[in-house]
Amino acid sequence: MRKFGHYDGIRDTVMVSSSLDRLDVPAFVVDFVIYHELLHRTMGVAYTNGRRAAHTPAFKRQERAFKLFKEAEAVLARLGKAR
Repeated sequence: MRKFGHYDGIRDTVMVSSSLDRLDVPAFVVDFVIYHELLHRTMGVAYTNGRRAAHTPAFKRQERAFKLFKEAEAVLARLGKAR
């Protein structure tokens, strides 16, 4: 699995992978990665039975609210398979 972005809570910064800086990656995909990482900022993490969970059902519901969610996921899946 490839990492396309990261939210650094200490620096309050979103980082986006340079692997998305390509002509065949639509701008909405970068927007989606930033949206996803900002969800981490606003929703934080949950702990269940001592286990950390960042992608909770509530997080996934919010993530799917992104207008081009399915299209962005498809592009990221394709990029994740290309090595």
